[in-house]
Amino acid sequence: MTEKWGWYVIIYNLAGGDPLKIKEATEIEIESAFTYLAYEQDLNRQGKSPDADQYR
Repeated sequence: MTEKWGWYVIIYNLAGGDPLKIKEATEIEIESAFTYLAYEQDLNRQGKSPDADQYR
């Protein structure tokens, strides 16, 4: 999918799929955006949600 859509895939993920948040997603510093996406990718690989360990 990234071959067709390129950077839009990243922007879409940062906006949480909400078209009303696309402008805000494009204003995030690139280092923060990549850190967030890497963290989310690790969570997906483990099959966990971000709040899963919060209350342990």
